[in-house]
Amino acid sequence: MKRLNYATTFLAEALVIGSYLLAFRLVAAYAGTEGFGEYSLSRRTLSLLAPLAVLGADLGLARYVSYAEAEKSARSSSLAAAALVLLAAGVAGVSVVLLAASTFWGGVFFGSTAYTSLILALPRCSPARGSTPSRTAICAG
Repeated sequence: MKRLNYATTFLAEALVIGSYLLAFRLVAAYAGTEGFGEYSLSRRTLSLLAPLAVLGADLGLARYVSYAEAEKSARSSSLAAAALVLLAAGVAGVSVVLLAASTFWGGVFFGSTAYTSLILALPRCSPARGSTPSRTAICAG
């Protein structure tokens, strides 16, 4: 059973890496040099903001689901729901701050207020970025 867990984890990570490479290739092919630069900068900015949105729920969920599974407790299902509520609150908080002052954050993150449209796209990407660690923790538990 343990080998199956390792194999599925390895396969999932390989698919994620393959998807990243495919996304880079598609953006480079269809958006051009400037579009690829904006895409790369937006991904880096999202990576910078993701820990604020996740609020440590990824590590906490993995830890407490493992404890609950070891104790054969029925709490593990409620832990996942609590972590998702925490993630939703974190993403909502970061999104409100970004959208309330999008012109300011465009200047801070991208160096020009001309890129405010990139700030407006970040809240739509944050839920997916924040949910990845919790999906991993739930499946590992």
